Amino acid sequence: MKKLFEELGITPAPWEIVKDNCPYYPNEERVDTVRTKAFGKTDMMGDYQGCIVASFKKAHGERPHAFKESEKNARLIAAAPEMLEALIGLAKSFEAQGYRAAFQHLYKIIEKACPSKSWPEIKELLE
Repeated sequence: MKKLFEELGITPAPWEIVKDNCPYYPNEERVDTVRTKAFGKTDMMGDYQGCIVASFKKAHGERPHAFKESEKNARLIAAAPEMLEALIGLAKSFEAQGYRAAFQHLYKIIEKACPSKSWPEIKELLE
């Protein structure tokens, strides 16, 4: 999977949620960013907390009522690399077992994350 992520330019897992305190509401903790610490041999640079994958300050706009929704979205984003790996694994299995409809459905989802590669190219990168 590492080879596929490198080829697609996707930052590898793990992705982590980083929180901080809101300056306007000191008792409210909010999601600041989703970051990765998985640099490997890439040329990505990041501060001591890792490379930023997604920032949420503008998403919640320092409004406490939006902090919980931003956190739920951050959790989904943080799980993205592992979910993509799982979908690809399921797609390979469904294709091998002849479950055409299930495979095609999963491939449409995978295609959203990997629009520059065809299914044969993705499988080749996994070998």
